[in-house]
Amino acid sequence: MSANRALFIPELLLEVFRSIDRGGADEPNSHSNASSKATLSCCVLVCKAWEELATDVLWQSIPSALCLLSILGPMAYLQDQEDDGWVFVDTVPNPDLVHRFDRIRGRILTLAHYDNMEWGGYLSNIAKTAMSFVTSATAKLPNSGAVYLLPRVRRITWESALPSHVSPLTYMVAPSTTYLSIHPWTLFLLSGFDSEREIAACGALLRTLIAIPCRLETFHLADGGEGWMPQPLEEDIVHFLSAQQSLESIGLYFPLTAAIIEGLGASAHTLGSLETSIQLEKTDIEIIKISDLIGTSFPRLENLSLRLFGSVISGVSMSSFNSLLKLNSLRDCTIRSTNPIAPLQAHQIEAMGKGWPILERLVLEAWPLAPSDAVAPISTLSVLAQHLGHSLTHLYIDIKCLDVPLPETREDARFTRLRSLDIGRSSKIAMGSERAVADYLGSLCPNNLKLTNHSPRMMVFPPIEPMNVQPEGWDEVARILNERPEHLSESREIGRVTL
Repeated sequence: MSANRALFIPELLLEVFRSIDRGGADEPNSHSNASSKATLSCCVLVCKAWEELATDVLWQSIPSALCLLSILGPMAYLQDQEDDGWVFVDTVPNPDLVHRFDRIRGRILTLAHYDNMEWGGYLSNIAKTAMSFVTSATAKLPNSGAVYLLPRVRRITWESALPSHVSPLTYMVAPSTTYLSIHPWTLFLLSGFDSEREIAACGALLRTLIAIPCRLETFHLADGGEGWMPQPLEEDIVHFLSAQQSLESIGLYFPLTAAIIEGLGASAHTLGSLETSIQLEKTDIEIIKISDLIGTSFPRLENLSLRLFGSVISGVSMSSFNSLLKLNSLRDCTIRSTNPIAPLQAHQIEAMGKGWPILERLVLEAWPLAPSDAVAPISTLSVLAQHLGHSLTHLYIDIKCLDVPLPETREDARFTRLRSLDIGRSSKIAMGSERAVADYLGSLCPNNLKLTNHSPRMMVFPPIEPMNVQPEGWDEVARILNERPEHLSESREIGRVTL
């Protein structure tokens, strides 16, 4: 009997239902997630004692706004040049369905609206007439004074094929929203295909969102291409960012400008994470200008990810980022370039150690370049260990070494906390030299070092798949490192090695 009573303790039930939901939480559109939702649906039907709690967990996170809207009745996709998208088949709302809709919408905490196969591939757009139907259906409800469709939603991710398909988002955001990620994929890829209309639609969305009194902590605006920000849209983005005063994380996946940095000034003392791009033209002067603005504007920045694209004849020098060394609170720094990055110099690394005393993760990647354009010779690791070895836990660096004697390791030049060394697209190791390289790395790094060779993804959107390059010899180095004894021998000079 005690076991039966335990099945009705609310706290215990809630933990059980959350555990079921976590089974598919990592992949919203996966089979495991569908199975978890199906199990929770069955739990809702077990008894009255389970119904409310299981319903709360079942609906707290949904993979599409259509999951909720379809409660109001059957829907069909209408292809109309003026208003294409999902519409309701019925013209008059069913009162019972409206009541159920009202019970569910207040439970939603996370909304991720994706163009996925469950909802017709890229045909996930919701027509304006459908949103008008929802508005009229809920207008006569007792709590219709609450004008927000999802009154408790906290996190929203909205991905669409076109910016004009984002307009239903304005119905979803509420004062409770703290995380907003918008991905109109084709915004900067449009060429003569209603581009003015799409840019205007994105601008109108931002202007509407300003009127909603939410305190955003995270805001991402992504696109699917590369190019300068259209002037009208830049003004809307600056206006929107200026209205935010508590942003902690910002992701703008298009070229950063001085005006946008100025717009972020309202959140200067709360901003801790910035992911964005810098477009280059012939010289690295744009890097110097933007780096200076970032370094002086955001004193609390802890995470910085920069993607450099465009054409720089002379390549990219780390000296161009000197102003970023003012960010003494930086813990995570990613610099990813489509141009060659000049090899790191000792004085540059020493400056990094002084400017970034608590840096834990450093990624320096030139992509997609041949190994001959790698960032640094392998001996650079000794200098990195000397000046950043006390704080780094993760390091990504493309390595090259052409018949260079490896330096002697010293007690004050070791990575004391490094757990992951990603060698990216480093050049291959000459046969027979694997042991020497492994001994050198072993003398620099602690015993639990994980050696990998995956290309990182600076941007969450658009996703850039890692190149599956397997440099010859590195697998053997990793094997030797994994098998080395718990205590390394005293520092010693390693012989000449060719990679």
